[in-house]
Amino acid sequence: MATVFVQNGVITPDGQKVIGRLEAGIAEAMKLEEGQNAGALNAISGPFKHYLVNVKQMGPHTGFTPAQWLKDYGYGAQSIYDLVLAEEKQAAQDKLNEDTVAQQAGLADKIGDLEKRLTEALATIDKQTADMAALQEAQAAPASPKKAEKKPKAEGQAAPAETDAEGDEDS
Repeated sequence: MATVFVQNGVITPDGQKVIGRLEAGIAEAMKLEEGQNAGALNAISGPFKHYLVNVKQMGPHTGFTPAQWLKDYGYGAQSIYDLVLAEEKQAAQDKLNEDTVAQQAGLADKIGDLEKRLTEALATIDKQTADMAALQEAQAAPASPKKAEKKPKAEGQAAPAETDAEGDEDS
């Protein structure tokens, strides 16, 4: 099914896209030509060149309008329209790719943050496990007899006197 570019003598939105792309392509070639790229206008493709010659250059003298060009040169208009659609599709894909890359970068940041938090949590768990093991070890160890002897048994009772062997340990 052919795309309608002109309806009741009025250029449709699709026709406006074609004309806009033609005008932009010709303007770009003219800009290159001004930049001392002498063959830029001669190097443009068929539909662009046809539009340039018949509408832009001769149109003011012959009355050949963009609407007439769209009607009379339908094949060229359709090829430019296909180009416009391909560029729009590529632009949408590029935007999707940019969004995906941005999302992935955001996810990478979140993953990095989660990894850091996990490392910190594991370090805390390791420290708490070591502290817990030390406490359990301290509770499980029997009280040394030396320490037990030094404690008074009841209030008012004197602590047992040190033996000579215990006194010799200090020397």
